[in-house]
Amino acid sequence: MKTFVTGSGAQDFSLLSPTEDWAAIRPNVIRLLKARGYDAAIDAIEKYPWQMHDATNFFGDDFLVLHASLSMEAYVEIIEKDEDGQLSTALKIVSHAIQELGHYVRFIAVSPIQDSTRGMVSEPELKVASTTVEQALADAKNLLIASGPASAVDRVHTAIHGYIRSILRTIGIESSDTAGLTEVFKLLRSKHKVFQRMSTSDKNTEKILHGMASVIDSINTLRNKSSIAHPNERLLQDPEAILAINVVRTLLHYLESKIADNTKDSPTSGSSSIR
Repeated sequence: MKTFVTGSGAQDFSLLSPTEDWAAIRPNVIRLLKARGYDAAIDAIEKYPWQMHDATNFFGDDFLVLHASLSMEAYVEIIEKDEDGQLSTALKIVSHAIQELGHYVRFIAVSPIQDSTRGMVSEPELKVASTTVEQALADAKNLLIASGPASAVDRVHTAIHGYIRSILRTIGIESSDTAGLTEVFKLLRSKHKVFQRMSTSDKNTEKILHGMASVIDSINTLRNKSSIAHPNERLLQDPEAILAINVVRTLLHYLESKIADNTKDSPTSGSSSIR
């Protein structure tokens, strides 16, 4: 990543989801710069695919970042173009114009688009999903490109947590607001008819699900202690972060294929072998 403009305070940041504000702000910024004759600043805005992102840092601060994801060739080109500092100067003018219009952008930066999908399970297409789940999956996809796998772990954790809650609601089960991922996964397996039927007919698959329950518990811990969900000093390395993301995606694929066509099932009152 190359940062052209930095604000005060801590200099680290992790990108979160893009905001919708930039589409409305951009034309006004260009008009303001045009009125003042800042052609180089206008060119810097119009030439690159900027997006405004919510962002955070090690200390949990919230702020905005203007960011562009570029092909490797365009990334090298923009760095070489700034050897004399003129592009950085132009982008600082852009930053001041945005702030003058009432929006504080703490950083302006670009990142090369990397092949972050290699070795990764495909994204699931979910039929039973809330807006929160869809947004979390979209955030995870953006973070994989912009900030790397470790930054996406928190969002896939949110996605599967919200997805399981959605499934429970379709069968009339409301989990408490404080119920964690491990708890709602256990509740799903103990209350949904498809798992009740399977528990008596497919012992080997049931063993796999018992194992997945342990994995889910581990991902819960990793999310809390090794991701940007909290100001952790030590983050997951890419291979382990990809492993966690792949596990969540695999489980989402499985739950979708197992449950999506059975959303009218009602909860059962029988006992369960869930551990």
